[in-house]
Amino acid sequence: MSEIANGVERTKNIKLHISLTFVYKIIAIGLSYVLIPLMIKFLGVEKYGIWITIFSLVSWSVFFDFGLGNGLRNKLSEAVALHNIKLARIYISTGYIAVSLIAFCIFTLFMIVFPFLNWNKILNTYLFTNHFLSEVVFITVVFFIINFILSISKQMFYAYQKASLASFNTILINLFYIIFLYLLLQYNPAKKLLYLSIAYGLAMVFANILLTIYFFKQHKDVIPSRKYIDFSKVKEIGSLGIKFFIIQIAVLVIFATDNIIIAQVLGPKEVTPYSIVFKLFSVITMVFGIIMTPLWS
Repeated sequence: MSEIANGVERTKNIKLHISLTFVYKIIAIGLSYVLIPLMIKFLGVEKYGIWITIFSLVSWSVFFDFGLGNGLRNKLSEAVALHNIKLARIYISTGYIAVSLIAFCIFTLFMIVFPFLNWNKILNTYLFTNHFLSEVVFITVVFFIINFILSISKQMFYAYQKASLASFNTILINLFYIIFLYLLLQYNPAKKLLYLSIAYGLAMVFANILLTIYFFKQHKDVIPSRKYIDFSKVKEIGSLGIKFFIIQIAVLVIFATDNIIIAQVLGPKEVTPYSIVFKLFSVITMVFGIIMTPLWS
């Protein structure tokens, strides 16, 4: 009877978080449709196209955790299901240090190749100097690397059957971003693209810090600790994670190269109308993702 009751509770929980995720996604989409006109108003059409292309390029870094995030999610889900708090804490502590090491390696590699990159050619624009574009890209990469580590909180929410809170992250990012954009519109700085990249970076970091604090307030028994780091678990997480990494690479090719191709063939100005239409039609895949995500864990 207890197993049946547990199954019923899980079903109720999944339905609840699917419903909440739908609500959060609708709010997030609404906020993104407020954001797009604000960004275009702040930057102009061509500069907005440049920003979207930079964003697409830098967002690739999210995929280079070699599947550790998804591997952690699966292994942590198992530990939570078995009520093995010690194992869950080991996975979380080890996951943080492993992802931090990967982030450090990515940043080191980036710093090695960075001086040799010509961003005017990569972005197919001469609206800005290569030096200025390098500054924008560097700032964006730094914030993405920080977010790369902080976003582990999403995997923890999934593992603890709280998928909707991972979606709530987007609402927080958009809210912070709107606030920062509104302030920038009042201030009207000269280096608009640079300030926009800082604003988005801060929005991501603030949102992830708030959700991470919230998670560990709810689950104090799994707060990461140095004595719970077990590098033998990295292989365990990684062997599963590498399979997810192959899928992530496929997703990267399908969804993240379009803006770069358009920028190279037609110019950054044409990225703007494409990205707006893409956001509208991505609702279909988003609905599928909302339903499937809670079922995964």
